[in-house]
Amino acid sequence: MCQLVINWSYQMDLPQSQFSHAIDTEIGQRILSFLQEPISIQVMKTAAYLKVPAADALTPLLLERFGQDFDQLQALGDQADQIGFDYLKKTIGYLIRRVMEQHGYVLDQTNVKISPTRQHLFKTAARYKPA
Repeated sequence: MCQLVINWSYQMDLPQSQFSHAIDTEIGQRILSFLQEPISIQVMKTAAYLKVPAADALTPLLLERFGQDFDQLQALGDQADQIGFDYLKKTIGYLIRRVMEQHGYVLDQTNVKISPTRQHLFKTAARYKPA
């Protein structure tokens, strides 16, 4: 029996930032890898086409993949040895921006309100457009 393993991630040149600590964690690396998968990139590009925030469009996939991790982080709160859940959400926004820029998109609008009627992680998020 032959098993095919595909690694979608590629090395992304991320500058040192206020989010480096979170990115360097195990969950930070898993989220970065997830955001670089073809399905995630397609969802973010489609969100730009539809003029909705990429983070909002990714929420169902993020919750499916990382929901248990998010629940655990929320339960821990902001303990000194843990990254906080709000900090992780900001890190996700930062990583989305870097991935979108790498694929030829630029920031269109920040602080776009997310409808509270949908399942959401984010109250506001950024919207992107082709460069």
